[in-house]
Amino acid sequence: MAVHTKTDLLQMQSLPLDAKIRMTARRISVFCDSEDAYLSISGGKDSRVLDDLERRFVKSGIPRVFINTGLEYRSVRECGTKYADVVLRPEKNFREVLTEYGYPVISKEVAQTITEARIGLKNGKNQKRIEMLNGTLKKKDGTKSIFNIPHYKFLLDAPFRISHKCCDVMKKKPAKKYEKETGRLPILATMAEESRLRLQKWLLHGCNAFDMKRPQSTPMAFWTENDVLEYIFKYKIDYAECYGDIVPQVDESQIEGQMNLYDITHNYEGCRFCTTGCKRTGCIFCLFGIRQTPNKILQLEKQDKKLADYVLNGGKYDSTGMWIPTNEGLGYTKILDYLKENGIEIPY
Repeated sequence: MAVHTKTDLLQMQSLPLDAKIRMTARRISVFCDSEDAYLSISGGKDSRVLDDLERRFVKSGIPRVFINTGLEYRSVRECGTKYADVVLRPEKNFREVLTEYGYPVISKEVAQTITEARIGLKNGKNQKRIEMLNGTLKKKDGTKSIFNIPHYKFLLDAPFRISHKCCDVMKKKPAKKYEKETGRLPILATMAEESRLRLQKWLLHGCNAFDMKRPQSTPMAFWTENDVLEYIFKYKIDYAECYGDIVPQVDESQIEGQMNLYDITHNYEGCRFCTTGCKRTGCIFCLFGIRQTPNKILQLEKQDKKLADYVLNGGKYDSTGMWIPTNEGLGYTKILDYLKENGIEIPY
């Protein structure tokens, strides 16, 4: 039975930041009182806020763990390393993961659907995934499922492997190994608004998911992107420089003079905030969420041209006719061109 409803989330998201800070601090305290815990930091702004909030309002002394995947912006990696007590590394690099499993395209849900549908077309299994791509999957009441994605069926014919496994190999596997060795459980800075999967998990288990097979805490699950930015602005904490400045969004019609701009900047409660640099970072080579952040590759080219060249260049067809990375580069040009041919243009 679900712990929360979508109405609960909307109500919690509408609370002022100070109330959310108190609620998050309580959830961290309860989880730490019940379990040996660690705080997972990515070096990104969300986990930087969680890190500061725990230090400022809870002060449990739990270790900070950063997984250095090599997929982060340099400033994100520097921030994660700076605040980490423990730095972990995956057993395989990203090129090896792409070669073995495939490219992360569109979203984790879409990639998994394509992977399993391809298997199903060979062995007659995974019919649910095939129905999703055909747009024919139905709910128990006979109406069409919201999980149908016929607009991504073209990916079945892509000349490259597609996979949702990269996060499992690069992040989850090192984390699970650490948890097994230490007996500690994770506190994460993920939010329900970020994806349908994270929303469903929060609806079912709440922030402190003690009933999951792998118990974890997501004490900021009911926060919004704007809450994170407001926290950074309010407490003036440092963060990865790739985000640029965090500033209030001000409608020019509100400003009659410099004094009004000053007042708005200093009386910011209820204000919307934005970054002047990257909006989100995550894994810089990842094409999950690319439809929401279509300029991701352009941002990488601006931030680190040499690294962007490595991402775009290289690649070859293997013995099975599938496109894979090479030592010269990850071969993303082929992937982006295929998406463009099918109506999804990612500029580079």
